[in-house]
Amino acid sequence: MVQPTKQRLDSWKAVAEYLGRDVRTVARWEREKGLPVHRVPGGKRRAIFAYPPEIDAWLARAELDPRDGEPPTPASAAPGPVNAPRIPKRAVKVGVAGAACLGAFFVGGMLLRGARPDGPAVAALETGPPRLPAGVVHWARITLINRQPEAALANFPQVIRLDPARYSAYEAENLSNIEFFSARGRILSSWREAGSCKHSASATYWVSLPRGIPAAAERTIYIGFAPPRQSLVNRRTTGEAPALSPRYGAFDNGARVFTHYSNFAGPGLPPGWYRDTDPAGQATLRIHDGVFLAHAGTGGGLIALGSNWSVGSDIAEVELLGKYTDNAQAMAMVCSASPTRFRWTPDSVGFQNMSRLEIENKVWGTPSVVLAARNSPPPPAVLSIAGPVLYADYLAVARAPRRICGGDYVAFAADSGGRAWLRLGWARVRTAPPLGVMPTALVGPAR
Repeated sequence: MVQPTKQRLDSWKAVAEYLGRDVRTVARWEREKGLPVHRVPGGKRRAIFAYPPEIDAWLARAELDPRDGEPPTPASAAPGPVNAPRIPKRAVKVGVAGAACLGAFFVGGMLLRGARPDGPAVAALETGPPRLPAGVVHWARITLINRQPEAALANFPQVIRLDPARYSAYEAENLSNIEFFSARGRILSSWREAGSCKHSASATYWVSLPRGIPAAAERTIYIGFAPPRQSLVNRRTTGEAPALSPRYGAFDNGARVFTHYSNFAGPGLPPGWYRDTDPAGQATLRIHDGVFLAHAGTGGGLIALGSNWSVGSDIAEVELLGKYTDNAQAMAMVCSASPTRFRWTPDSVGFQNMSRLEIENKVWGTPSVVLAARNSPPPPAVLSIAGPVLYADYLAVARAPRRICGGDYVAFAADSGGRAWLRLGWARVRTAPPLGVMPTALVGPAR
């Protein structure tokens, strides 16, 4: 980070480091919110510079978007790097949710596992009572511990797992009076993946951390409870998985928490997605409260739903709600070589001829099975790919000899010499955690 004695910041990178944000966010603040950045007349490649005192004065009066979290602490006031974490290896199986509480749906796994307690020492952050957002009357402190020598990145989605019974005295029946916030009272974007009511065995939340978590350090956030009759859920900051709402996707804000997200509410294709087919056979694609993808016919053929979502080093996930294969393939996770047309590349994840979950090496023709999953949970299930590893309900079930998503762009496909179909809920791409280990979340008592 820029030292406080430096009188001028001479690049976008230096300004971003000073503010503890990424370059894209800082450039947006300059365009939209008047961050004081100066341009060198006649300079090459639009060279810029900025003065720390001007930035500090701007921070004192700036009104930042809630997505940006609490205002950054400038380098002059907080020496040391401001970095952020990545993603976990463990979470919950989504249950079918309705207006009534349906009990326990939690299934643990390793994709969201927390850091081991015997990891390297971390820098602790001591904080006093937080500033409460409007409407919050009770709160609990959450300590996030990153024991890895790598930071979690800005806007990192941190998983928080709660036992609702522990806070039942403060919760609404449907958990709608809960939100997460920073010490300064700024609401953090959150998405409840599982736990339909206060009687569920577990509730799982994903919380976007604007400043991430530094390497080998802690960060403190808070969970807040409004009066039980006051609902805090909304489509902007405090949302939930589409099937948890009385109407599908009514309070789904997953796009504000994850790198890429869609619940396929329909009726049309979401932005960035396309339909592609091979002319043989009969192809069906319906997008309404999820995806139904099917293909039938003895002459082969294919139906694909593809996207411009690049996986890269991130984690790609899909909620599998149902599948069927008869002399056919239903591929719940396959990567295309193109962001606009389906170009099948090895390897892919799915099912063939009523098989268990598999990793398959196929471009066209008869598939070659690379690995069969050690465990193949029945739908509903969350399938994830992270590099060469396949997860089912956040448990590692297969490790391929190479990266699974060879083509990089997320897609789903069904092809047949018989009949195949897939039913899918939401899909997302999320940032990977530091060195593959989710920071530990310790939730204190409510006050």
